[in-house]
Amino acid sequence: MADNAELLSKDQDLLRMYGPHVLRVLGVNDGALIEVNQDWHMGGAETYVSDFHLINGDQRTHLIAKACVKFAALETMNEWLERRRVLSQNGVLFPKLVVVDGATIVEEYIEFSFREAYIVASDDSVRDSLRTRYLDTFKRIVGAGFTPMSLTDVRSRGDDVVAIDVGEDIGGRSEISSCRLDVVSQAEAQFRKLI
Repeated sequence: MADNAELLSKDQDLLRMYGPHVLRVLGVNDGALIEVNQDWHMGGAETYVSDFHLINGDQRTHLIAKACVKFAALETMNEWLERRRVLSQNGVLFPKLVVVDGATIVEEYIEFSFREAYIVASDDSVRDSLRTRYLDTFKRIVGAGFTPMSLTDVRSRGDDVVAIDVGEDIGGRSEISSCRLDVVSQAEAQFRKLI
């Protein structure tokens, strides 16, 4: 772990990057420290990211900040938040959102890439569950009217599938009048009756 001088220096860097309002919302006060794990870097074509630990007494919270760097960043972030809202309502899991400040968000850091979670799963039943949850997440995204080109940017806490990107990869959205998420399970039930 970095020494206190380095933590305080990085705390000042975060203050300059995020502003005092965001740090106040995070609960950073005289007794709290921030330990930066990875400085700002490109997280994709449209974002810069930085992950860090917020250390407040005995509590250590791993968070990630994402700043939109696309043209019209504030409008883009608002669009992403709306996509996230729509997908959440349709049952897609997302990290806990901690702060929204202009074109920057701070949210829970999800420990594993989906692939890592799948590889380190304790047994085949966990892998089967992860596979089912991945397919379900894909279906829920499509069911919400999106046309994903790929769904590679998902992470996991070890037993779930968490979407972390609502940009270009999930495609455009078409308005739909209704969304029947039970169609696949009904089709599987009918198939079992037939065989």
